[in-house]
Amino acid sequence: MSAGVLIVGGGIGGLTLAASLARRSIETELIERAPNWSAVGAGIGLGINAMVALRQIGADARVLEKGAAFQRWNLEDSKGRLIISFDLAEAVQRASVPAVSIHRTDLQDALISAAAPVPIRLGTTLESVAADAEGVDVRFSDGSGKRYALLVGADGIRSQVRDLVFGHVPLRYAGYTSFRVVVDLPRAMPHMIEMWGRGRRIGLAPINGKKLYCYTTLSVDAAESDPPGQRLELFRRAYGDFGGRFPEVLAQITSPDQLFRTDINEIIGSPWRKGRIVLIGDAAHAMTPNLGQGGAMAIEDAIVLSRLLAEHRAVDAALDDYLARRLRRVTLIQNRSRSFGWLGHFRSGLACVARDFMLRRVANGFLQRMVLARASA
Repeated sequence: MSAGVLIVGGGIGGLTLAASLARRSIETELIERAPNWSAVGAGIGLGINAMVALRQIGADARVLEKGAAFQRWNLEDSKGRLIISFDLAEAVQRASVPAVSIHRTDLQDALISAAAPVPIRLGTTLESVAADAEGVDVRFSDGSGKRYALLVGADGIRSQVRDLVFGHVPLRYAGYTSFRVVVDLPRAMPHMIEMWGRGRRIGLAPINGKKLYCYTTLSVDAAESDPPGQRLELFRRAYGDFGGRFPEVLAQITSPDQLFRTDINEIIGSPWRKGRIVLIGDAAHAMTPNLGQGGAMAIEDAIVLSRLLAEHRAVDAALDDYLARRLRRVTLIQNRSRSFGWLGHFRSGLACVARDFMLRRVANGFLQRMVLARASA
């Protein structure tokens, strides 16, 4: 490429893309609306495919150092009784890297370090975008402007780039909300656990030797509100009857300020590209978190796009190739994640009993294939 790339958004996909382009000596700049790098969110799971992709920018070692590797994921009922155990050992051996759970701040730090060669402007957004066949003219919020060969929107599910280029794209509510919290690790836990109840799920994942990431989902109508003062009461009411290891976690949640809540939305079928402007990650294809693949898909997007930009002499050819390679992969994972979430949110007690019986006896192989997303980046 003879001209530069502008990345909008300093999240997982944007930083991964910046690091990968820098490694390929492609001129790159990144802007991020946040005024500074600060602690973000709670935890995140990175599947084997995500770790394979992160290895390509040299970030895997730091992620392994700061996170917790695991080779097994147990699915239990709400009382802590085992339904299925997903053994990842064969996939880990094949990829030579494990799945990892990590605090989002530690992942962010690893990606910022990997992207260090790229100029990053914090506290900056777009004012306007004007694209033609040869490039994109951008006006920034500080009044400055510049022309780029390519503009990449990596600015999340509520993407400013997407709104500027394609207009408003409606979000699809998945039917459930999510609570997330990080607490002290009560006792040793060598693997991840997910617990399924009636319209409710709980996930428990060590994120280092001292902390535990807890994520939950709860089936609610999209219009239901959550006044912050009532969040803890709602959480305790929703999950107070769960057994297994969860009571040790619940005992540590004493303030609503500990809980992050996000309604789960998807973006389905929205366009990813217009000329020299392209979207990656949640800006293009936000998905449910049921398989822990949202961040992984953003990472894969970034690695594939950077590789194709380096391989192709023409930007347009690289973008054509990018869409051809990624659309099918992302749609497959998005559909699998939605299906897995559907299974986990049955509200009828009888339906849940039948589901758990079926999963224990006949669906192990099917679910193993659904859960294991093999690397393609």
